[in-house]
Amino acid sequence: MPEPMLQIRTVPGNGAAIVASIGSCRPLSSPEHLAGSGSPLLAISQRTTTSSLQCAIPARRPPAVLAARVKEPIDVLVNNAGVYTGSPRDIWAVNVRGPLLLTRALAGKLAKGARVVMVTSGLGGLSNQAEPLRHKLQDPQLTIEDILALCERPPGGYGPSKAALNALTRLFAGELPNARVNAACPGWVRTDMGGPGAPRSVEQGAASVLWACRLAADGPTGGTLQR
Repeated sequence: MPEPMLQIRTVPGNGAAIVASIGSCRPLSSPEHLAGSGSPLLAISQRTTTSSLQCAIPARRPPAVLAARVKEPIDVLVNNAGVYTGSPRDIWAVNVRGPLLLTRALAGKLAKGARVVMVTSGLGGLSNQAEPLRHKLQDPQLTIEDILALCERPPGGYGPSKAALNALTRLFAGELPNARVNAACPGWVRTDMGGPGAPRSVEQGAASVLWACRLAADGPTGGTLQR
């Protein structure tokens, strides 16, 4: 199978460009369908045109490769990657390490007032986690490097990874005061991951993510949102 590649398309009606590093070679359908789909990145720039960035960067390349190709300020960055099954280390590599490294690599490209959205899950609630992880993630001295270190020896799978992502959201909110950094929970959605029995449609799940993408420049930051 060919390596996943970057694709770019415009958002109908407003001329924004979506830069998407996708986890498969299926064509993009609509921006809403990216929510919960496992796509590692949705970056929107109100300034970028589709001709200004080449679509030839394999998605497995280091985030710095992508960052170097982004020339215009990014208004919205959505870290939408999510895997539910696999070894804890593989799960954390996608759910935590990837968003961490990508957000760090693109931090200097964010426009003033940019919205950074981490797509999380209710399974990441602290009340669902073992006491040692709860204690770790609530430590006032917790750093982004501490989260990165947890990725090497993760204390569990999907739920713990999303708890760490929520903590990472809080830390990035402190590091990026000119942006609005929040975690958005789409709920249990009828995607490939959620399955056909999930109670929420893709459109309902996407609403939470899009709401976080459209926050005002003076909106909340460092929290978890669901609509």
